[in-house]
Amino acid sequence: MLITIWGRDGSGKSTLADYLGSLLAQKNLVAVIDTDLTQPTLPIRLPGTRFVRENSMGRAVAGTGTIEVKCYLHQHPQQDGLFFAGLLNGDDYMAYEIGLDAETTAHLFVKNCLKVVDHVILDCSGQRTDPFVPVGLKESDRILILLTPDLQGICWWKAVEPLLRQMNVLDKVWPILSIVQKYHQDSWVQEGIEVDFKAALPFTSELNILRCSGKPIEDLITGSGRDWYKGLRRLYEDLIRTGSDES
Repeated sequence: MLITIWGRDGSGKSTLADYLGSLLAQKNLVAVIDTDLTQPTLPIRLPGTRFVRENSMGRAVAGTGTIEVKCYLHQHPQQDGLFFAGLLNGDDYMAYEIGLDAETTAHLFVKNCLKVVDHVILDCSGQRTDPFVPVGLKESDRILILLTPDLQGICWWKAVEPLLRQMNVLDKVWPILSIVQKYHQDSWVQEGIEVDFKAALPFTSELNILRCSGKPIEDLITGSGRDWYKGLRRLYEDLIRTGSDES
C-alpha cells in the first residue's frame, strides 16, 4: 500500500508518518520517505544512527546515485520492519540540484521501494516543487490530508482542493483534523470549509516535547497523548480494513 501524507508545514505530517509507520511495521515491512530535499531530517527521526553520506536519498532523486533503493533505506534501531529514507548529515539547502527529471526519478524511487517493502508512506513537504507530490497524488491508495483548524489550514485546503479535483483524486483523500496548538478549536475549520473528517487527532503537548527532545517515536503516557494515539489506532484500522477490502 502506498500512503501519502500531505498538508501545510507544521500540521503534524511527520509525527503521523512516524507513528503510523511504527504501527504498520508491527506486521509488515514499511518505508517512510521524508521528501524534504532542503534539510537533513533523518538525524532527527533516527537519533544516534551513524549515516554514510552516499546513502542520502538526495543522490537518488538528483540522479547521481544508484537505482538500487536498499542502500537509501535506514532501519529504525528499535523496529526491524521500519525503514526511513531522506536527507542525512552533511546535506544542506543547496546540496542537490533537482532538475526537470526529478519527478521521474522520484516516481522510480517510490516504485522500487514498493518492490522491497509492503507499505510506503510518503511524508510530503509543503513545498510546491516537491517532486514526490505528483506520484503521491496520482499513485497512492490513500491520501491523508492534515488540516489544522485555523486560518492557515483553511486557506491551504482552499488552495489545493481545486488541484485534487482536477487530478480526479478526491475519492482517495481522507481529511484528517490535526489540532497542533492548544488554542485550536475544531469548530473553526467546520465554519470555514465543508469537510467530512475521516479522523481527528487531538492536541497533546507530549508529542511536541518528544520531537523537540529527539525522541520521535515513544510510548505516549499522558492522558492527551493516549487520546491522540487512540485516534491514530482508529485511522490505522480503517486503512488496513479498506486496503483489505480493495485487494
